[in-house]
Amino acid sequence: MKTLPFRLSPVAATPCERLRSVIRRWSHYLILLVLSVFLEESLAASERWETLKAINWVENPFNSPKAGPNGELGPYQFRQGTWRMYTRKPFSLALEQKHSDDVAIRHYEWIRRALLSSGIEPSPFFIALAWNAGVDKVVNGRAPASSYRYATQVTNLVADLAARTAAARAAARTPPEPEADCGGVLLTGTSTASAAWRAAWLPLPPESR
Repeated sequence: MKTLPFRLSPVAATPCERLRSVIRRWSHYLILLVLSVFLEESLAASERWETLKAINWVENPFNSPKAGPNGELGPYQFRQGTWRMYTRKPFSLALEQKHSDDVAIRHYEWIRRALLSSGIEPSPFFIALAWNAGVDKVVNGRAPASSYRYATQVTNLVADLAARTAAARAAARTPPEPEADCGGVLLTGTSTASAAWRAAWLPLPPESR
């Protein structure tokens, strides 16, 4: 076999090809970054919902319209001063779940940021502790024993809600039950997800309906 008197050098990539290679490489990193951010935000939103639901159950489990001993109103038993921190809507709207939820989310996020800025992990326990005792008392370690009992109760409910939510989501991914003919009456398989949520005594989330 004869050898060539010269070497074949690789063809240099054109600027467009180099650009496409860079775009492909960075697009993978961008997709992973977006997915990680989405997952983190989804988990944070889920924990926030569970924490606020637990606070609602502890504060006013039957959503009584009666005012509390200090004039508190609504599912989260807001005081008028707390309500005024986030909205100019009439305080009487604290009795309506939609408006009360909106203020609750804002108050939750305010507490979360305040705890983070003080070097405290904004776990459901410390969110509930600050919700009941105030951020300053939590940061300074002066929260009363009653607030610790309140936070413990909320945390236990959050854990229960998280377990039921996980079970319902797992059930939603199972195949539908087959139809059965019982004595001429056709019974269709019930929604496993719906049944799981009914058993959990929770409203079915929109993505599982």
